[in-house]
Amino acid sequence: LTSSEKKKQQQEALRPIIAELVENEFDNFGAGYHKPTWKDLLVVRLVKMPVSLAQGVWWNTLYFVNRARGVPLTKEEREVLTRRAVGEVHWVSSTPDEQQEMIMLDLWVPANMADWEEEKAVKLMSAGDQKRYRRMKKKGKGKEFFSEDYEIFKDE
Repeated sequence: LTSSEKKKQQQEALRPIIAELVENEFDNFGAGYHKPTWKDLLVVRLVKMPVSLAQGVWWNTLYFVNRARGVPLTKEEREVLTRRAVGEVHWVSSTPDEQQEMIMLDLWVPANMADWEEEKAVKLMSAGDQKRYRRMKKKGKGKEFFSEDYEIFKDE
């Protein structure tokens, strides 16, 4: 048998095991993906849509009125703004501690969001690249480092 044929045999042997695990064991696949339920049906979503839309309009109205009056942000408002800024999938896949950290960083402010994304990108780098980045950042050239070697900040 060739190596590609062996690989196919191994994949075929694993396929029923994986299918059984997905059917019986896993209900939540993480990052916002889960087994479909009756709540995911289009008809159910269409029936719930007017209520969701009214709640969204009401929340935004209260938010803008409070901003106009100069009232400080509530905990709920901070959470909603952070959730919108980082995206629903990232929010759901984060631990409660990470969510609290994101809320405390005020990520709905564009400058804070850019710093947070940069920090996440630095964490993904190798130790040598992290050192090189810190050295360049001390010189005031942190963004240039990303534009040279990494795709994440090339558009800036």
